[in-house]
Amino acid sequence: MKILVIHASAGAGHMKAAEAIYDGIRHSTDHQVVLVDALDYTSQFYKRLYQKTYKVLVSNIPWLWAFFFGMMDIRWLLGFFQLLRRLFNTINAKALVRFLKAEQFDYIFSTHFFPNEVAGFLKRSKQISSKIVSVVTDYDVHSIWLAKGIDHYTVATKYTKYKLTDLGVAGSKIAVTGIPTNEKFSRPVNRRELCQKLGVQA
Repeated sequence: MKILVIHASAGAGHMKAAEAIYDGIRHSTDHQVVLVDALDYTSQFYKRLYQKTYKVLVSNIPWLWAFFFGMMDIRWLLGFFQLLRRLFNTINAKALVRFLKAEQFDYIFSTHFFPNEVAGFLKRSKQISSKIVSVVTDYDVHSIWLAKGIDHYTVATKYTKYKLTDLGVAGSKIAVTGIPTNEKFSRPVNRRELCQKLGVQA
C-alpha cells in the first residue's frame, strides 16, 4: 500500500503529529510511506509568507488570528470562504496538485487543513482516488478543517467529535483517537531515576 502523510510547516504541532504517524507506519508495517510538507509544493515566496504570517499573528496579534477563525465559523459565510480557499489554492498549490495526481496514493493522512482542501477537491473531481484521512490536531475544531471529499476524521476528544458533528460531519466518519504523538512518550520510565536526573523532588 502506498501512503502519504502530509502536513504544513505552520506551527510545530501539525508537523509533530505527521512525524508520529509516519514513524508508526514505517516501524510497524511494510507499507510504502512518504512524509511531506505541503508548503514545499508551493512557491518559496508563498511558503515564507504562510509561515511568517502564522508566526506573527499567533505570537503578536492573537486576537486577530482568533477573529479570522471566528469569521470562518459563521455559517452563512462558509460558502464564501470555501470558494475563496479554492481560488487561493488553485493559484498557489499547482505543484501539490501535480504531485498528488502523479503519485496516486492509496491513503493520504493530512494533519493540516491546507492539504485537506487540495486533496479533497481532487478526490471530488475524480482526479485522485485516495482515501483521505484528516487528522485534526486541534482540541477545539473549526470549519476550516472541513473539506468535501474527506473520507474520515480522527480527533482528540469526544468534545472535538461533537463539534465536528455540529458542523455537519457524519458521526460515522469520525474516530476519537487522541492526537498522534511520538512513540517515545508511551515508553515506561522509572519516575524516581528521572526525577534525580532532572534534579527535582520525586
